[in-house]
Amino acid sequence: MLELRGVDANRKSVEEVITKEHPQLVIFNGHGASDAIFGHKHEILIKQGENDSLLSKKIVHALACKSGQSLGPSCISIGGIAYIGYKENFKFIAQTSRDTEQTRLQDPYAPYFLNPAFSAIIALVEGKSVGEAYKISQDQHAKNLLSLVSNVDDTYSKILAPQVYHNLRHQVCLGDQEAAF
Repeated sequence: MLELRGVDANRKSVEEVITKEHPQLVIFNGHGASDAIFGHKHEILIKQGENDSLLSKKIVHALACKSGQSLGPSCISIGGIAYIGYKENFKFIAQTSRDTEQTRLQDPYAPYFLNPAFSAIIALVEGKSVGEAYKISQDQHAKNLLSLVSNVDDTYSKILAPQVYHNLRHQVCLGDQEAAF
């Protein structure tokens, strides 16, 4: 498994790694647009019509806003195996400062958003099919939503719940549902 973080999450490195290593599964955790996925300092990593062919014959999970809207379908149309992403902005609310990884990991609100997204990634890495990974993620979104709407604390029921519902509704799974890594 190869990971590109920080300054290494740049277009040149992504293109080199995908071209040289031929991974079957590609995971993006970053920012996005309907036709692109961004890396460090918002540098375009994958752009529809420019280098999205790199994702041909790949299973892709993109935790990148709106990338499931146009880029995901484009990847499938040019030979991508499957694409799990979000067709609208991925909603995320945190109570604590995002200054350190430790504060992010201890945030009481973050798991409602991150656990469903990461559960799909974990399922894919464990060898589950794309369809199973998507279902696991959707089920986690639904479970979190039920927990939030039944909470008497307005922060959970009125602020967090609509955002979790948004992510549930706008997560997409495109391509071959039976494919596995």
